[in-house]
Amino acid sequence: MAKVIEMNGRKYWEDYKGDLTAVENISKEDKARDKVVEACCAKAVKLNEQIAKTKAEITALIEEYLSTVAEKFGTEWKGNTNIVNFSQDLRVDVKVQNTIGFDEKLNVAKNLIDECVAAWSTDANPALATIVNKAFETDRKGKINREFIFKLLKMKMNAKTHMNKWEQAMELLKDSVTIEGSKPYYNFRRRKENGEWELIVLDFAAL
Repeated sequence: MAKVIEMNGRKYWEDYKGDLTAVENISKEDKARDKVVEACCAKAVKLNEQIAKTKAEITALIEEYLSTVAEKFGTEWKGNTNIVNFSQDLRVDVKVQNTIGFDEKLNVAKNLIDECVAAWSTDANPALATIVNKAFETDRKGKINREFIFKLLKMKMNAKTHMNKWEQAMELLKDSVTIEGSKPYYNFRRRKENGEWELIVLDFAAL
């Protein structure tokens, strides 16, 4: 609903900048557009709140069940799983995505890698320098490019010198990996008549 301001016996609509426009000066088209947008967004906000509430309820149910299963064996639940109902026609997929970071050993590894790249400049893998540069680039949030760090770890080097430093750097890279947090994701599936599992789509745009 447009924010209406009454002043000196006249009604005005106020925009996000605080500017006022007299109601009688607002076109029918602008009023119609405003009505449609307001109505659609009101429904979207209501649905958003319902989804958030439902997700919290689902998360509580799943976490309680998995915790109960793990407690029987004296441990805590960790990792991914699938939960299937008795008739095996409904399934919940649980996937936990870890947020990966790197500690201070990353910088030490980079120094060793830079020494190796400089020493191998004449005969090294031509892609190496590019991968190294991209691996240690940071985004606007100061995050390292994890994809290229792992590409670097997978590279096979067979140089005549500095291999000890390279191997030491790779070990440091592995040791520098830290888990900063984790977030669970859930997918819900139902079995079709042909026996295949069908995703229960909750993505508004995909419906």
